[in-house]
Amino acid sequence: LYSMPNTKKNKIRNTIRSKENLDSKFVITFIGSLKKWHGISFLCELASYFESNPAYHFLVIGDGSERNTVVEHCKKHNNMTYVGKLDSIQMAEYLLASDLGIMPYEKNNKFYFSPLKMYDMIGSSLPFIGTDQGQIHDIAIELLNEEFLIEDFSISGIYNQIIDISSDNTKYHNMQNLLILARKQTTWNYRVSQLLHALKELP
Repeated sequence: LYSMPNTKKNKIRNTIRSKENLDSKFVITFIGSLKKWHGISFLCELASYFESNPAYHFLVIGDGSERNTVVEHCKKHNNMTYVGKLDSIQMAEYLLASDLGIMPYEKNNKFYFSPLKMYDMIGSSLPFIGTDQGQIHDIAIELLNEEFLIEDFSISGIYNQIIDISSDNTKYHNMQNLLILARKQTTWNYRVSQLLHALKELP
């Protein structure tokens, strides 16, 4: 899906955005399990902080123990949409319709994050920001740069960072270009070639 021509990707993007009434919005998307340690309550607080700025809208894709937190928030606020659990193709389509991914995971000294969703965002060339810890930090520093990490883990700090990214076209396009380069290093074919090369180097 991500390798199709831009004209087809733009058609999918426009279709999803029209379906969800997001045509004029800057869309911030969370994908993954709705667990407490994934920062779901914090995400809802952040959306509330954005409520005075109607140009921004949040999408939540996934399911889990914190689903009711999201559902109840959406009932009381109009700047967050709970999409629910999607299959891989549908999720890819919603990522194409998004403008920024977000991973506001709770700070944890024993943090471990299976980065599949991070690779999904890299695959879709979707700029994102995530908590500066664990595998989020490692992948961002290895393949991207520090602009993909949350600078100030506070509601106001993340608000300001999102406003900065969304209003600075040069920064935003630079993030997209880095993702396009990183995508070439995160495919299964690339990984297999690395492993085969390593095997050939064995004594």
